[in-house]
Amino acid sequence: MYTITVKLQAVKGREDELGKLMRDTAQKVMELEKETIIYMAFRNMKNPSEFFFFEQYPSKENWEQVHMNMPHIKEAVAKLPELTVGELDITEYEDI
Repeated sequence: MYTITVKLQAVKGREDELGKLMRDTAQKVMELEKETIIYMAFRNMKNPSEFFFFEQYPSKENWEQVHMNMPHIKEAVAKLPELTVGELDITEYEDI
């Protein structure tokens, strides 16, 4: 299994827009990507401009070749530069 986390920081004033994009994307992933194990979006309760994805796939190859090439992911990724500040904080995990 391949697990990643992604932290994002919203542009001030666009937090709700980023939240909606993340919620809609998570729903599409779970509906359309049958091999994706989990894809959840979260918002920090103490810092509402901070968001977080938790994602699990059968393999890194599945994430790279299937998930990242889905139209709904390409569309969401294209919108991130206008909705986020700084770099995405992506961490990869392996099972132990």
